[in-house]
Amino acid sequence: MKSLLDEGLMNPLSLEFKEDDVLNIFINGDAAFTTNWTYQSRYMNDPRYSKIVNKGSLELIPVSNEISKKRKTVSVSGFQGLAILRNTKNIGEAIKALKILTRKEFFINLIMKYLFIKVCIKSIVTKLIININ
Repeated sequence: MKSLLDEGLMNPLSLEFKEDDVLNIFINGDAAFTTNWTYQSRYMNDPRYSKIVNKGSLELIPVSNEISKKRKTVSVSGFQGLAILRNTKNIGEAIKALKILTRKEFFINLIMKYLFIKVCIKSIVTKLIININ
């Protein structure tokens, strides 16, 4: 990171930026790339916010050729990375938990619950608005 700063390839303010600061710089066209969370994808192609509509894409964070030749690698997006700490006392249980949390069925179930809750809330709010008027 220090060499990127020294060579002028990284904005020195980026050490203090929050996610929204990074988002705004990127969608303004003032950064070549960002490692921000997936939420920024909805803003980068919305002309109400972005100057880079249809010019950006959401991709995995690449690794160097040297590393990729030595071992298989993976990438994550923001909060989606899960890990087991080295000093975890119950490794077996931790592995079981990760296997459950990373199953396709788990995500489908989670999304369906979220959508159901969202629909219920919208229905309740709509009824409240109608009853108020």
